[in-house]
Amino acid sequence: MQNKKYLILPIVILVILFVGNLNKKEIPTNPNNFTYTINQEAVSLTDGILKTVREESTEIILRSTTKLEKFTYGDLNNDDIDDFVAILSQDTGGTGTFFYLNAFIDINGEFVFMGENYLGDRITIEELSIYEKEHIDAGTILIGLNIYDKKQSFAEKPAFYVTRNYKIDNGKLIYLPQY
Repeated sequence: MQNKKYLILPIVILVILFVGNLNKKEIPTNPNNFTYTINQEAVSLTDGILKTVREESTEIILRSTTKLEKFTYGDLNNDDIDDFVAILSQDTGGTGTFFYLNAFIDINGEFVFMGENYLGDRITIEELSIYEKEHIDAGTILIGLNIYDKKQSFAEKPAFYVTRNYKIDNGKLIYLPQY
C-alpha cells in the first residue's frame, strides 16, 4: 500500500501541472522581429535593429539606427494572458540617443499596440518589469532608469536614478505620476 502512495503522488502532480498550463499560451511573436512605433511611425525591426539610410547624389548616408533595448512579458490588462512591453532606442545621427516605451496587449493571439511614450535622451535603462496579479499594482509597468541631473553634463553618464510607472487605461498607455 505504501508503494501505491508514492506512485500516485507524482501522477497527481503531473495532472495538476498539465491542467494549470492549459490556459497558458505560447508567445506568438519574436520581439526582435516585430513592428513598433516611434513618434507615431511604424518601425519594423529585424534581429532587434533597423538602420535607415538616405541617398544624397552618389552617397548613401546612414539616417538613423533603431534598436530593441529591453522587453518583458506580463499581464497588462488582468486577463491572465501575457502581453508585452518594449523599450527602443533611436540614434538619428546627432549627439542624442532617444528612448521610447511601447506597450502591446494580446487580443486573440495578436499583439495590439496600446501606445508609446518618450522616456528621454541619453538615459540608461536599469529595469523593466510588469507587476504580477498578486501585487496591489497588478499590470503596472515599472521602469527604472538613470537620467541626467540638472547640473550634470551630457558628456558624463546619467547618474540620477528614477522610476516611472505606466498602465493601460481604456485601451491607452498612460503615465502614472509619482505620489
